[in-house]
Amino acid sequence: MLRQVTGSILLVLLLAACGPGRLPDQISVTLTSDGETRALTLAPGLSVRDALRAASLTLGELDRVRPPETTPLQSGLAITVTRVVQATEFVTQTLPFETQTVRDANIPSGQTRLQAGRNGVLEVRYRLTYEDGRLVRRDELSREIVEAPVPEILLVGVQGAFSTVPVSGTLAYLSNHNAFAMRDVSGNKRPLTTEGDLDGRVLALSPDGRWLLYSRATTDTLNSLWLVDTTLAQLEPIALQIDGVLWADFSPDGRSIAYSRAEPSPGLPGWKAFNDLQIAPFNAGRLGARREVVAQNSNAPYAWWGTQFAWSPDSKQLAYANTQSIGVISPTARVSRTIPLINFAAYNTRSTWAWTPTPV
Repeated sequence: MLRQVTGSILLVLLLAACGPGRLPDQISVTLTSDGETRALTLAPGLSVRDALRAASLTLGELDRVRPPETTPLQSGLAITVTRVVQATEFVTQTLPFETQTVRDANIPSGQTRLQAGRNGVLEVRYRLTYEDGRLVRRDELSREIVEAPVPEILLVGVQGAFSTVPVSGTLAYLSNHNAFAMRDVSGNKRPLTTEGDLDGRVLALSPDGRWLLYSRATTDTLNSLWLVDTTLAQLEPIALQIDGVLWADFSPDGRSIAYSRAEPSPGLPGWKAFNDLQIAPFNAGRLGARREVVAQNSNAPYAWWGTQFAWSPDSKQLAYANTQSIGVISPTARVSRTIPLINFAAYNTRSTWAWTPTPV
């Protein structure tokens, strides 16, 4: 009798195990993505990545999955997919112009002139990060001046406020980004340019005072080199077709022009020097074929700042100075020679400028 009861119990248990319901070798997880939560029934031994594949869910490059895709599945596990999208936003801002007061000897004393200013335009680029359609981050990537502001200039007349003094020869100077010349007396002033775009990097008179060498600012090549005959009644500026000039000067005998170049750079100080030296013969307002005396190089520390040069009085040599040495260059020799005279440790300014001696 006992044996029959035991057999009946075993039969009931076996029938219960074979009845309807979830099989014991399956597990249930939930998957939340795109604003929807789904229940998934999967075999054991799989990972979160397998669950995503079973749900035909494709991940974007920036999407995040929690827990990580390599996590083994277990019953009750909640899987969350966060959709991440990034976009670029451009915001235009106004750059207000400044007001400058400039004393102008060409305007009678007591009078003023106002040159209107103009606001500039600044473009700021942002990276926007969205998670499930909600903005969570806004990071600034760059700033670019699309249009530089033009300052408002108040010209205050000082004509007649100064007594005249004798001038021996010709004196050239820069004022309000234009070149002027004086002859005989200081009151005898004459504008040599009217464009208002001289950058001041080059302003050199020929030894006889007839020719003025100067540089005009440009947006794509840093600047350009120009020449003008100061003795003509009707000025005729000459473009020398030389761009990106950091230094240029006439030789003391007036027969050559030497120059060194650079290229624009987006960061400060705004240029990257070539540290080269070019010399071209000069005669009656014409330049001959240039000769490269020093090739483009970055031999000295902080070479981006540039090398300084100066002619010797006899026009046979040039002195040079960079951030670590001073020396002389002999361009008239059959083979140009560069001779260092003094070497020293470069000074780290920890800024956007570099220190170099100034040869004179």
